[in-house]
Amino acid sequence: MYLNLVIIFSVGLQCLALFEDQVGKFDWLVQNIGEIKWSRFVSISSQSYLLVASSQALALVNAADGVVAWRNVFGDTEGLLSSASIFDGSSHVATFHERRHLYRVFDYNSGNLKYELSLLPETGLPEVVTDYAVASKQPSNVFTVSKTSLQSIATDDSDNWNFPLSVNSDDFITRKLLVNEKDKTLVATTLYKSAVHSLKFDVSSGDKIEEIKRYFEFSYKNCHLEGKFIVCWAEDTLSHFSLDSLPNSERVELISSNLGHKIETVQLIDSSVFLVTFENSEEASLVDIANDKIEVIKHFSGFLASSQLSTSYLKAEPSFAFLHSEDGSLTVTAIKVESKETLFSHQLKVKIHEKHGKPIHVAVTAGRSSDKPDKVFIVAEDMKTLMIGISGKSAQHKVLWSKDESLSQVINVQMCDLNLSEAMITLEADFEFATRAKTTLFEMFYRRFSSHVSQLVSFAQSTYDKIANQKLFTECSADSDELVRDQFNVNKMIIVLTKNGKVLGMLSTSGKIIWSFRLSNMEFVTSYGGDPGSFLFVQRGTEDYKFDPRAVVVGRSKTTRNVALVYFNPLSGEILESVDDAGFKALQVFTLPSLITEDNLKSFAFLLEDKTLKIYPESKDNRLQFEQQCSKANFVALVPMNDKLFGIKYSSAEKSQTLWSHSIGVDHTVYGIFSKREGELVDSPGKVQSDQTVLFKYLNPNLIVLVLSPKQQDASESRSESDAKYLHEFSLLDSISGETVFSTTMKRISDIKVVHSENWVVMSVWNEKNRRTELTVIELYESGKDADRNATHFSSFANSSAPLVLRQSYIYPSFIKSLATTYSEKGLTNKQVIVGTSTGALVPIPKHILDPRRTLTSRAAAREEGLIPYHPVISLPLEMTINYNRSIASIRGSFAYPGGLESTVLLFTYGLDVFFTQVFPSEMFDVLSADFEFWIIGGVCSALFIASFVTKKLSAYYALKKAWK
Repeated sequence: MYLNLVIIFSVGLQCLALFEDQVGKFDWLVQNIGEIKWSRFVSISSQSYLLVASSQALALVNAADGVVAWRNVFGDTEGLLSSASIFDGSSHVATFHERRHLYRVFDYNSGNLKYELSLLPETGLPEVVTDYAVASKQPSNVFTVSKTSLQSIATDDSDNWNFPLSVNSDDFITRKLLVNEKDKTLVATTLYKSAVHSLKFDVSSGDKIEEIKRYFEFSYKNCHLEGKFIVCWAEDTLSHFSLDSLPNSERVELISSNLGHKIETVQLIDSSVFLVTFENSEEASLVDIANDKIEVIKHFSGFLASSQLSTSYLKAEPSFAFLHSEDGSLTVTAIKVESKETLFSHQLKVKIHEKHGKPIHVAVTAGRSSDKPDKVFIVAEDMKTLMIGISGKSAQHKVLWSKDESLSQVINVQMCDLNLSEAMITLEADFEFATRAKTTLFEMFYRRFSSHVSQLVSFAQSTYDKIANQKLFTECSADSDELVRDQFNVNKMIIVLTKNGKVLGMLSTSGKIIWSFRLSNMEFVTSYGGDPGSFLFVQRGTEDYKFDPRAVVVGRSKTTRNVALVYFNPLSGEILESVDDAGFKALQVFTLPSLITEDNLKSFAFLLEDKTLKIYPESKDNRLQFEQQCSKANFVALVPMNDKLFGIKYSSAEKSQTLWSHSIGVDHTVYGIFSKREGELVDSPGKVQSDQTVLFKYLNPNLIVLVLSPKQQDASESRSESDAKYLHEFSLLDSISGETVFSTTMKRISDIKVVHSENWVVMSVWNEKNRRTELTVIELYESGKDADRNATHFSSFANSSAPLVLRQSYIYPSFIKSLATTYSEKGLTNKQVIVGTSTGALVPIPKHILDPRRTLTSRAAAREEGLIPYHPVISLPLEMTINYNRSIASIRGSFAYPGGLESTVLLFTYGLDVFFTQVFPSEMFDVLSADFEFWIIGGVCSALFIASFVTKKLSAYYALKKAWK
């Protein structure tokens, strides 16, 4: 039996190794945490770790190398992270989310969830919760207060109790909770504009012990309850009142002090110590308001961030670290808040402002020594994180690791080919030289011969260098920074634009960030569907070696709301030109792919508010070329305005006319406009049916998908399923003629995703009635007289009959977060619809599975044509998952780009994580397999070559012998 178990276990390990040997060969995954809001150093097994929390995840990171030990990703519907805290004397960390009011407690040693509580009041309205509190010695009990009730919630339901409350809504400001550990009491304090109402309760039973109400009047705009104090401020005056003196006072009298600067925020640090920041400056003051007079503990001239100091030698007295700028350098100052003693003030030898913006978050830990910090964790404005280690008597500084968390906010992606190698440039120059009119045959031969000689010399030199460096038999490193195109043009430069205005360039083979820059003065408007919109456009690639590549980012100025542009080199990240304010506002921006300047720059245009166009690059030749193209073909721009969708035809940049209009309706809004991908090629114009007839595709390049969604309704309105204003409308429109090719409606749906390619449209929706995800496919074919024509060019005005519309719906057994389709260079490769699920999986669905012509019965004609019998549920094997066990957290979208090989499609998926891989929808039909026997085919060719000479000699001998007879 033991021998059998050993054999089975060894075979299982071999199968695992057979699968894992492909991990990371064609793909890579970057796990992110998001925009970090809270962090704290903790010690686990005498090792230092960093516990970090963002609005999207809670994670434990090794402080030495930045490796994520564990990560818990929060759901999209839970809302932003409101707060996080660590319980004293335990390994528990608690998080609280605003939208669903979820309170969770994790064990940070393992990342396991201990328990989860919903802090909604009995009314069930989440917006009325004003505060919650937790007893540090009893973390399982959570107290929550709202405008209507005060309740205690426990994990075992043993200490649950509820006390009804009420407020005067016109006079109400806020209501806070405070737990007294010693007396085991709970104080709920309500602050009104004219009174303070305090209620004291027993923690265990919920019995009311004491009730105090005191009146007062103040004229402050900013007044809050912070800990045991009422804190108010106006201009440069800070006023406070201690709630401990409330029973002994007949009225509330605020104690005011002048701080000399206009106050912006007041933040409670600990007990009676507050951090006061000032407007229009980076100055801040640490003040103590325990006494009648405010005492300034320390004033920071360049305050940046603060956090609680993590130490191994200070347990009784809490200490806090402050990051501020002094004399142009970052300085960390640690202060004991109770004794007001300064532990250390250490200057960091790290420069961050120049490239990454000012630091906005800090976490500090100190080791056994108290004269300097041990590790400092900093988050900059562009979400760049750095871990700085300080060691030795000379306090040597070293950046232990850094990471770019802005990759968790990707909103737009483009790819650019790398530069041509010297051999490729020589070959291109040879072809260009050969096409000249006066080139002689001898000149062509000499140039080709000399180029081959130079290539041979360079090959010999590179081989000698490899032998000298002992790298002859080593594989090419994927982390190579050489920006030269590979043999199959698979390695690309991935250009990503993030929500916080950062642009990064990454190598597709390794995911290594080659360059980055931040657009601090630019913001991006909201596009259809509610997602952040942007415009990232590669104007000129590397096809023409005479010119450097060029890309552009279009956004909006934060100050003037006018158009802002930044031109840059997509391979080096060098900013070529920056226009902070173009001097005009634009409704939309779109590309003009057929408009190319003399230096091979693709053009784009802005649609202005007066419906005129502004074409870039700005030149007379470019505008004249645009007018010439408009005279030969219609150029129409789509503009949603005043509850209508307009099609505006242009004869020049200034001359326009409304060609058609469609009513959107006052109850609906444009959810999205989806068109085909620019430059998409179609290999076959039709499908051959079983009776040998051809079903020609309706390949209308002007076809768009218009999705209209109902506007947000008031809570008082009743929702009826039959009411038209609660229906989603899907229309296929010809953007040139304005003709509606197809239209349908759906009700009680949400989370709409659409992908449009060739002659088909695939839509995914969440059906709220049936509680399932549905995939709908629509295919268009020529009908009537148009079915017999096979024209090369399409005209929107030449269609004599409506196309044949086929549609079918399927059930997908998972929640869909993104939809994309594969694209190849020549359009020969089969199409796949890439589905990103809520579980973090990327599933490729072959297009023939999403075929509206599938029937319930399997007929002979259908089998001959290759149609699969219809089944309502799409069930695919798990081994088809593209990213196997490397789940992608919170997928938002995918971007497909054709590789140099026709069979290869490059796929970049972004969400909280970013993932890149190569997809082969038709397998690798244009590449020899890895186990191809080169020696056998070489031997066979050599044998055939020798046999041809032998047979030639034998044939000549036989012919000579026959002639002598």
